[in-house]
Amino acid sequence: MAFLAMVAVASVSVGALGLGGGTPSNRVPGAPRQYKVEVVERSKLPLVSHANSVGHGYSPYFDTFNPSYIPPSTNFPGGLLLRLANGTGGGGESIGFAPCNITDGGVICGDLDPSFDFGADVGAQDPRAFLYEGWYYNFFYANGKVAGDKCVGGLCSVRLSKTQTPLDAASWVHITTLPWHRNGCCIRRDTPPHYCIFGEGASAALAAKYPGTGPWPMAGLGIATTNDFNTAVFTQVNWTADDASLLGYASAGSGSQSAVWLDAIGPSAQEAKLEAGAAPVQLSTGDYIHFMSGPTTQSDQSSSGRTGNYSAGWIILDKENPAKVVQRQANFLWPTYDFETLCKGNKDGSCPYHGERSWVIFLCSAVPTGTPDEFRLFWGGGDGNVGTGVVRVTAV
Repeated sequence: MAFLAMVAVASVSVGALGLGGGTPSNRVPGAPRQYKVEVVERSKLPLVSHANSVGHGYSPYFDTFNPSYIPPSTNFPGGLLLRLANGTGGGGESIGFAPCNITDGGVICGDLDPSFDFGADVGAQDPRAFLYEGWYYNFFYANGKVAGDKCVGGLCSVRLSKTQTPLDAASWVHITTLPWHRNGCCIRRDTPPHYCIFGEGASAALAAKYPGTGPWPMAGLGIATTNDFNTAVFTQVNWTADDASLLGYASAGSGSQSAVWLDAIGPSAQEAKLEAGAAPVQLSTGDYIHFMSGPTTQSDQSSSGRTGNYSAGWIILDKENPAKVVQRQANFLWPTYDFETLCKGNKDGSCPYHGERSWVIFLCSAVPTGTPDEFRLFWGGGDGNVGTGVVRVTAV
């Protein structure tokens, strides 16, 4: 294992009350539950990157991003599964691993493990991994389905596999392929059903407002339930909300409290599309928070400093019915540092950071810190580097 190095962090605070309710000063009895989400720590430098020196989170891939943290166990030290592309030795997309240790003082990561390379034969991307009942499961994007899978349609590109020895790439056992296009971000409950958020897109009505941006593969985010990750029989269910605006642009003003797809908010929040991000994590109140990502309505950084090609938002989901949206917020975390903006899109060769797209934060993983309602986040910066930070969620 390579030498582990602490990444420098900066503390910032970004409050966001979101939609669908009042502030603490004017909230009335019986009003919907509301939360404030604050960023209390954020890395100025990448945690893992081709730009890092050997022994300090170095990757030989120019594009190393979209991390999924999986915790340690008897057979596994813990760390990040990572999307890899554009290696120094060539090659296409695959999933790699860097060992990481979350401590009270931050997070420490080693260099990319050269012995682990998963899914290069199918262009594997965007891992979403978790530990459940002694097994590691991973949803990931792949080129097409496995022969014999029952998936039907043109969006059969999310595979689910499992193992008890994650660093043995050959040990991952295929379970199924799902018609989710991208991502599987799951709430694992003690008593099923489990809930999984998936997909990428926005409604046709919203895409029409931004010529050239659509049509998207889906009309927003979907949510599905399953009783067993091993049989992997998923049933898509409707999103619900007491306030139709929480369901996004296509539902706002309709009065409908149910929708098949959770749409982006639209121009009022500079949110043009959604992609499922991190597996939801539970709050001390019992509700869940899901961190998601999506493009803003501007393609370059504006003078406000709040927009970029991709930024991160969140939704609060009901503890009894996780398909019910309680609150949401767009653009609470946006590209700021050079490894996220790729030196503000500088293309003269002087930027030390590589990536597929400038002005990007793609938030993929959230991990409890041990302090109630604080979570360590991991994200892809500039579609080529890995960032980290901590958020604090407070009921208001």
